[in-house]
Amino acid sequence: MRLARAAAVGALGLAASAVPAAACSGPPETDAVRYFRADVVFAGTVVGREDPVPPGAPSSSGDTITWTFAVDATGRGEPVATRTVTSARDNGLCGYVFRIGGRYAVFAGGDGTGALSTGELSGTRPLAPGEAPPVYASPGLSVAGATCLRRHPLYWAGPAVGGLAVTQITRRTPFVSVIYGSCEAGDDQGCSPPLVVQTVRMCRATVRVAPLRAVRQRRGVRSGLRGGGVVLMTGRQEVRLFGRPALVRQAVAQLTGLNHLLAPGDDLPPTFEGSAARMPCIRGRR
Repeated sequence: MRLARAAAVGALGLAASAVPAAACSGPPETDAVRYFRADVVFAGTVVGREDPVPPGAPSSSGDTITWTFAVDATGRGEPVATRTVTSARDNGLCGYVFRIGGRYAVFAGGDGTGALSTGELSGTRPLAPGEAPPVYASPGLSVAGATCLRRHPLYWAGPAVGGLAVTQITRRTPFVSVIYGSCEAGDDQGCSPPLVVQTVRMCRATVRVAPLRAVRQRRGVRSGLRGGGVVLMTGRQEVRLFGRPALVRQAVAQLTGLNHLLAPGDDLPPTFEGSAARMPCIRGRR
């Protein structure tokens, strides 16, 4: 399994800058994580500013400013000529203050209504002249997109494990893989992420694999080792966890439903009869 590699990003421009936000802090994240979380990533020049508070009037920390951008390149989202993005005016709330005429890479999130917002922790930053916005190949599914998959239960370990955030969700029937952290080169010069939580729908020749070793109960279901990973058998699915042993152990404890309700620590649904050898197929279903 290989993570998509990031395209190179040029040096940042220093001419346009945000107002410092000393009170704004959060966990360190890579552009890949920010890109994955954003609904829209684009490069654009600030051409307008709409502040609902008149000059000289008192304002509150919750006030927002709406910024209008002339878009010249789109990294993620629908390509459009202009976009409006809001940001908190208070730096303590991680707002981002743009400069009219400045060009920026904007990482923005939506609220489901089409409105976009950004801030200091989103990854938004100034761009040098001619620099393109960050683009990452095959971003895969978003968390929201994976949540909408309803053909069978999917599992993950939440948005982060051991300080590593989700960087990608891939779907290749019958596999849905949630990837944590960045790809790391191994001794064989391959590239393996620190942690992968994979849900596999059993009932296909591609997953008729070797029996489990060191079988025991984990999270209330039959579990064991196979192929360098931990496998938990639940319902008609296998949940496979690969990566650093400490992260795998933590992920097993945190394992929860991605598209269904299951609290971390609760037992997984029991396996179906016959799953000890090979899960039975159901005709007409995936």
